[in-house]
This record gives sequence, C-alpha cells and structure tokens, in this order.
Amino acid sequence: MDVLVTDSLFYEVIFLIAGFFGTFLGISVIIIVITQSPESMKSYKRFIINFTLFDMLFAFTMGVLVKPDPLFPFTGAVINGLFKYLGEQGAVISDVAIVNTAGYAVSTQCACIIYRFAVLQPNPKFLDFVLSWIEVAIGPGRAEFCGPA
Repeated sequence: MDVLVTDSLFYEVIFLIAGFFGTFLGISVIIIVITQSPESMKSYKRFIINFTLFDMLFAFTMGVLVKPDPLFPFTGAVINGLFKYLGEQGAVISDVAIVNTAGYAVSTQCACIIYRFAVLQPNPKFLDFVLSWIEVAIGPGRAEFCGPA
C-alpha cells in the first residue's frame, strides 16, 4: 500500500494562517474582555479569559508549533512546525501539546457551561461553589473526566 505524503504547501499555509489568526483573535478577545466588559459580567470574565487563552494556545500549537501534514490513508502526520527540529522527542511533545491544549480548551468550555447553568439555578450556593477557589483548583482536572474513556 502506498502512503500518500502530500508534502504540499496547502496544509502548511492553512495551519499557519489559522494559527496566527487564532492567536491574534485570542489576544484581541482577552484585551476586549479586560477593558470593555461591564461590571455585570465581572464573575464571568475569568471564564471567558480562561477559555480564550486555551483556545488561543491550541490554535498556536496546531498552526505554528506542529503544522501537521496528514499521511493518507493512515492516522498520522508529518510535523512541519517548529517541533520538527526537536527530532523524535518533537513528535512526542507535539502529541502531548495537541492533547493538552485541546483537552483544556474543552474543559474550560465545560466550565463556561457549568457557570451558565449555575446562574440559572434558584439556589445561590451552587453559583457560589462554581465561583469558589475550590472549583478553580479542581476545574482543570475536569478534562480528564469529561473526555472519552
């Protein structure tokens, strides 16, 4: 079976544009949230910043650090980003970086949904828990339990 390595600039350019665009948008959103958010969004501000930060890191990881070029028909890719200069360890680091940034982006989105659910509840203790430092401490571990088994 022949492995098709595209070796084209298409994937590299698309990932580079998406990486820089996602990073630029992430920085812009964080600045807007910090400077322009009304006082009524004070408690939600950290959730938005946290989600935007990890979404931005995921875009930067995929678009600049890894820039994968898929190996069809297999589930694999050639690393064309900055991690290619790290050799075999770069492949491991890129896998870890993709999984961690994607997992934390999903986890922080779960935190945003939990916050929105807590705001709608009649019992304010649930919202107090979601905004507490205990939830902040255990929140990042949510990615480990929300993902597929």
